[in-house]
Amino acid sequence: MHYETTIPTVTDRLIQQALLQVLQPLLDPTFSQHSYGFRPGRSAHQAVHAAQAYVQSGRRVVVDVDLEKFFDRVNHDILIDRLRQRVADAGVIRLVRAYLTSGIMDGGLLMARSKERLAECGLEMHPDKTHVVYCKDGSRKEEHPNTKFDFLGYSFRPRVVKNRKRNSLFVSFTPAVSSSALKSMRETTRKFNFRNRTELSLQDISRLHNPVLRGWMAYYGKFCPSAMYPVFRHFNMTLVAWAMRKYRRLKGHKMRASLFLEQVAEKQPHLFVHWQNGTVGAFA
Repeated sequence: MHYETTIPTVTDRLIQQALLQVLQPLLDPTFSQHSYGFRPGRSAHQAVHAAQAYVQSGRRVVVDVDLEKFFDRVNHDILIDRLRQRVADAGVIRLVRAYLTSGIMDGGLLMARSKERLAECGLEMHPDKTHVVYCKDGSRKEEHPNTKFDFLGYSFRPRVVKNRKRNSLFVSFTPAVSSSALKSMRETTRKFNFRNRTELSLQDISRLHNPVLRGWMAYYGKFCPSAMYPVFRHFNMTLVAWAMRKYRRLKGHKMRASLFLEQVAEKQPHLFVHWQNGTVGAFA
């Protein structure tokens, strides 16, 4: 069976919201306390923090699971049967089944603890994307092939961190923005094409890009904010390229353009949000 995704209409959105308002109070209390996805009062940051707490509590291994072709394979009859155990309204059941078979879905979450339980639903773990990860750090020093996993835009891996109380360094298995997220953010900056938009002023660029930078800092800067440095440096270098095209006196002079922007950052630190936080980054 091939699962084709259909774009939801306004009517679909309204019906889905109505279903959510009916079903969420009934189903949410039955979910695992370890479940964070698409639940009221819970966030991705809480999920990352919980994962970090599990590692710090002494757990040595993480099973990084990817469900292969979930929407192609999930058994709708089992899902509907489970739903009927909580919902008696036949009309609601019919609507849910209609959306399952129509291809209009915003997302899905399945908690499974074994291959056998997955198989009951017609699912299986992706053989290439499921790994057993060893949480290597200063205390857990065994050699294993996998010592890193990505979760909600963060990479958990061994990192050198500072114990502020003792003023010493140690290796900890901690989260920071993932390389794929860094790549995506830099690509977003490129798509704005600021380096070639000489009709814009620095204030214009600030107005356009500050909301984006602020969102990145709020989400990806929650854990190990210094790992965001490559994004800020890339944006600063974009400003250098823009200045070299914007001003004749800076054309072909990268160092002059860098010094010009350093002076601007010193005089107007509130122009860009990463400057405001003291993470100006390099211009050269």
